[in-house]
Amino acid sequence: MYGARRQRDLDKVADTVAHAAPHTAHETLVRAAWGLGRLVAGGEFTDDEARATLHIAAQQRRIPTGFLGHSYTANPNTVLTRYAVRR
Repeated sequence: MYGARRQRDLDKVADTVAHAAPHTAHETLVRAAWGLGRLVAGGEFTDDEARATLHIAAQQRRIPTGFLGHSYTANPNTVLTRYAVRR
């Protein structure tokens, strides 16, 4: 049950990004990245799960994802890991 709830949460974030209104897509992606970054820092999701979710949603919406990092490995210059490092 816990895994299903976690997947629903990730799906909801992905859907929000993938269907963001015109002219708000990038901001929506950034907010989603910060939100998932907090959850990664708290241990709710792995960095790989969060990053994959954001990349897939951004690709569906055709949003450039350079700020998310070029791979699913932790990169101290990404939004996802910056929050965890600052905590």
